[in-house]
Amino acid sequence: MVLEVTLPGEDGFSICRRLTAPGGPAVILLSATAEEVDCVLGLELGADDYLVKPCSPRELLARIRAVLRRRLRSGVSAEAGRRHRIDGFTLETRHRNLHSPLGAITALSPVEMALLLALAARPRQILSRNELLEATGTAAADVLDRTVYVQVSRLRRKIRESSAMQIIRTIRGSGYTLSAPVTLI
Repeated sequence: MVLEVTLPGEDGFSICRRLTAPGGPAVILLSATAEEVDCVLGLELGADDYLVKPCSPRELLARIRAVLRRRLRSGVSAEAGRRHRIDGFTLETRHRNLHSPLGAITALSPVEMALLLALAARPRQILSRNELLEATGTAAADVLDRTVYVQVSRLRRKIRESSAMQIIRTIRGSGYTLSAPVTLI
């Protein structure tokens, strides 16, 4: 879904917040505002991408295709129905949920799911910012330098809300690593 941020009545941010539940549509926010704070807010609310107007139809189409590719890689296709055990957590790809060791269930956005799957595919190995951008399908898009940082921070916050464990570590100057063992269940 391509969603304009500035709408009469209800703004696009609040609509985006409602749409990003598990199984919801992919959302690209479209706005005339190029402020970093608005872009970060949109991504924090679960949008898959943020595009500033005016933009060319070709760029919009390319971003739609990139979001759809990310969706396919993030568990909607071959990964659907698979579950990963990550140091007590259970990652359920079909519904994009992370179950904590304490039983809390956390919904993940498509980008968060792609990030966690990329880290889980190579546990205890350092993945660079560029590798994570590639894994989430945002490498070709015009992204902010802090995109990976923002997405990893969101993911960490969701994990921390359901458990005191910290399974994603920052390796200063190199990237990120999943510091827990991973098994398919």
